[in-house]
Amino acid sequence: MSTGDDEASIRWTAAAPDPPGMEPRWTSSAKSGIGTALDGRSRVWFAVSHGIVDEVYYPRVDQANTRDMGLIVTASGMTDGRATFFSEGKRDTRSVVQLLGPGVPGYRLINTCVHEQYRIVKTVVTDPERDVLVQHVRFESLIGSRCSAARRTTTACTSCDCRHR
Repeated sequence: MSTGDDEASIRWTAAAPDPPGMEPRWTSSAKSGIGTALDGRSRVWFAVSHGIVDEVYYPRVDQANTRDMGLIVTASGMTDGRATFFSEGKRDTRSVVQLLGPGVPGYRLINTCVHEQYRIVKTVVTDPERDVLVQHVRFESLIGSRCSAARRTTTACTSCDCRHR
């Protein structure tokens, strides 16, 4: 069901188009930043791009573990409760990337929906004591309480014979 809005960035749909999904591929090479724990004890490295964590490396910097981690945002209709708005955080936002501080390998990512529906603010760091990537995520609906977000994570297949290796 289309409303005539920019269908490249907002998809109005009742069912996912063309299941079961797209062919596996790697992320964009246009990185905004690379991070790890400051003291070098963590075996987790990550990259940010397009307002999301778009690669995680573990247990070595040359071994991809996660392809990308983002949010899917939906809003339900006023009367029937079905999703009438669908947006992917990395595709449908304007992103601002900020270093947490001089020399600190962590980032604050601020993503604002191009249609002013929501804002996502993330702080991304690795834990120096454990091999963990930490994301503190704050989701703000800019249109009231109708918007909600769900996490979407794509793992990296490094132990199979896939085309995206």
